[in-house]
Amino acid sequence: MKITFPKKLSSFFASLALAAAVTTVGGAANAVTFGFGGSSPDSHSKFFTSGGIGVTVTAGTFIGPNPSSINYATRRVDHRNGRLGADGFFDGGQVDGSLGNDVLVFTFDQNVRIDSISFTSVDGDDDFAFGAVAGNLFNRFVNFQDVEDIVFTADFLSPASLSVGNSFGIGAIGSLDDFKITALTVTAVPVPAALPLLAGGIGFLGFAGWRRKRSAAA
Repeated sequence: MKITFPKKLSSFFASLALAAAVTTVGGAANAVTFGFGGSSPDSHSKFFTSGGIGVTVTAGTFIGPNPSSINYATRRVDHRNGRLGADGFFDGGQVDGSLGNDVLVFTFDQNVRIDSISFTSVDGDDDFAFGAVAGNLFNRFVNFQDVEDIVFTADFLSPASLSVGNSFGIGAIGSLDDFKITALTVTAVPVPAALPLLAGGIGFLGFAGWRRKRSAAA
């Protein structure tokens, strides 16, 4: 049995499908800030949530060329007074380069874009590395030399896609480096699950147009 839709109804369905798809795909995500408030006992990893996004923070040290190998057994996350550092044997509780380059790994439960990183306890000779983490590999995208600012925005990364993912490392580079992290601002990057809906809406528009042309030619 051949099913046909009136011209106005076909246009309505097509417009509705496309509007729904565009609305789903184009919805703007809001930035979320993790302030890491309070204090908690040292542990190898800690979990925080904010604005519906979860992040697990894990401490370790990294050695070797880029990408570096992370040893997660060597450090614990130091969480005091809203500040995150790395603590270990004879280690001072900051992210530092003493007795190995410390690194804090931030693993989110969804893809995000890193908007900004806020630091404290920094001075003019502190260096740090930022990059993606996959398992125990730390792929350092950029090294910052002689840090003086306490807030870095994602503008430091080019292309901007380097700031998008679900696992990132922030680590010290040398023995003179020591700092703590006080906040991280991220924006969720939706998985394009709505693309089939968008394609369906566009496809229905094309089908409706084809039917109208065929009817007009008949």
